[in-house]
Formats: sequence, C-alpha cells, structure tokens
Amino acid sequence: MNHSLRPANPDFAARYDIPGLAPAGTVTVPAVTLDEAVFGARPAEPFWGEIVKSDAQGCDHDLLTGATRTLAERTVALVVECTFLEAYAGQKRFSETELLLRDAGFAFYGFLTLNSRSRRLVDKRKAQGRERLFYGDAVFLRDPLPSGGGRPLSERQQHVLFCAALLFGYLDFALDLALSTWAAGDPAEAARIRAVVAAVGAPEEDQVAELRALLAAVERAPEEALVRIGKFVDRRRTLASYDEVRLPE
Repeated sequence: MNHSLRPANPDFAARYDIPGLAPAGTVTVPAVTLDEAVFGARPAEPFWGEIVKSDAQGCDHDLLTGATRTLAERTVALVVECTFLEAYAGQKRFSETELLLRDAGFAFYGFLTLNSRSRRLVDKRKAQGRERLFYGDAVFLRDPLPSGGGRPLSERQQHVLFCAALLFGYLDFALDLALSTWAAGDPAEAARIRAVVAAVGAPEEDQVAELRALLAAVERAPEEALVRIGKFVDRRRTLASYDEVRLPE
C-alpha cells in the first residue's frame, strides 16, 4: 500500500513507527503524464478528466504538474491526497498543492478525511489531547460563482460540478450552483433540484440509535469513554459543519 515513485523519509517512518514505509526494493514501471493519458488514448471521449481523484503516495503534486491541459480544459472537481508532513523524500505539502490548484482556477473547499499521527506516548483512554495532522483528502472545485475564483462553465460542466458537489457532501454549494446557473428563473427545475439535494442529504443511519448505542457502550466500559466518544466524533468530523445553524438556548 506504500509503493511510491519517491523513497520513504526514514526519519519520519522511524519517529512515528510506520513499518510499512521500510524499503523493500525497487522496480521499473512505465509512466505517462495525466495529460497524455486523458488526451492521447481516447480523443473521442471528452468526459475523461472531468473529476480527478489523486492518491499517488507522495507524488500527487507531480501528477498535477503533468495535467496542465486536463485541468484547464476538462476538470471541474478534484479530490487530492495532501500531506502536512514529509512522509516521502522531497514530496510537496498541502500548501504547495493548494497554490498550484488555486493558480489553475480551483477553490479549496475542505477535506473529506483527515488523519493524524503521534508517538502514542499518551494513553488516549485517560487523557484528551491533539495529535499532529498527517494527511487528508482535499476537495478542490472550479467554483464559477462570485468570490469562487473560477471561470464561467459550460452547461455540462455545471452539471458535472453539481454531481461532484453532491457526491462530496457539499450540498449547499450544489444547490447554490444550480439555482444560480441553469435553474435560475425556472421554478419547476429549481423545485426538482431542491428535492434531489434533500434526498441526497437525508441521513442513511439512525443517528439517535447510534448515539444510544454509544451511551450504552460507555456505561458498560467507562474507562473507554474518551476513545469511544472520540471515534464517534471522528466519523462525522468532516461530513458536515453546523457553524451557520442556530438552535434555541
């Protein structure tokens, strides 16, 4: 799972005790740029590259630098694995990837996942504390709306971006995009889009039942309360935010 075009950073692997980064040999493999893959093999299929998912084990920035044409002509949404530490020698960090994609006309919207690392010196069952942020799957969108920074999109690109936003959980943006572009001035289409967004956003799990199960588990093993509550929160941490919601006191 840790094969990479870059060697692992031995200091990082040793400090955080990650055996999977130990060297196990090298092989030679053919490689092409993403632009060659998108525009070379299937010139009659213009949908390739509209949504890009990159998880290249420390080489995601390199992959994107070889996708200049794809990003400019095709892509409206990306999910890119970005790191905040140098797990692989010479790899670029999140800040450099964000700048590259910002210059290409994409807005950073958030993370689908976030992962941390620590030395595991503190018993998390007995103490609360933060760990060092390691990596996450970052979402970048070609936002054509005011303050979004992106250029105007074709109708197909609007639809693809709308679908990507739904899949990534950015429901408010998806609805804003539709109501500001192809559904603007069309009450029937706007109502249909609102219904689609509501259906996608409906919780698939019984939140109350899961919360009760958590409480029961904590009562059975109170010494595990911090970890169980933490994992409950972790599963929802990047799924939704509630800063704009106000409940009565």
